[in-house]
Amino acid sequence: MRETVREGKKIKVKWQKYLGTPDSILKRLKKAESSDVPLRIQSEEFGSVFIVNELENTINTIGIIDSIIKPNPREKGPCVGEYFLCLG
Repeated sequence: MRETVREGKKIKVKWQKYLGTPDSILKRLKKAESSDVPLRIQSEEFGSVFIVNELENTINTIGIIDSIIKPNPREKGPCVGEYFLCLG
């Protein structure tokens, strides 16, 4: 797992953590699912998700983007505004 940042025209690794092989991750998840002990989750960043949601509720970014970039009626799934909000 890693986080990258753009510095000028180059992309650099901000931090990186090795989680193990896919098999070892799957084994740990199966063990945790069969256990009565809840999984521990460490959240590094919560405030940004909250503020993005508040801004969306106030400004209606999804509506603004979708009014400029019309959705293709044949496409299913999230609209361009929703992609922008989730990936931005």
